[in-house]
Amino acid sequence: MALDYLDAIGRDNIFQHDQDLAGYAYDQLAQLPRIRLFGPKIGRAGLVSFLLNDVHAHDVVTVADQRGVALRGGHHCNQPLMKKLGVPSTARASFYFYNSREEVDRFIKVVRGIQEFFGA
Repeated sequence: MALDYLDAIGRDNIFQHDQDLAGYAYDQLAQLPRIRLFGPKIGRAGLVSFLLNDVHAHDVVTVADQRGVALRGGHHCNQPLMKKLGVPSTARASFYFYNSREEVDRFIKVVRGIQEFFGA
């Protein structure tokens, strides 16, 4: 049943929507000062990993949660990559077909607020 539901939406449609949202989020985050983005600008999965200068990813995730935005923080089961990148962890926003640009805009607004909160 779940696969029938996804097939009815169209897997290509879901993929394209994920690509569009992640690209939009990446572009919006890239405009913020003192932020480090990970991964390619295009051809990415429906997620964006990032760090705010001098703010631990877990602090970013905690404050975002308090402001109604769910993010993941940590090494995302990829310690070798984190070691290679020279970071202990990242914050990550994930998007899927049920998300909208308005939700990405809300996420960006929260990240700006976190930067202000921490003076980052």
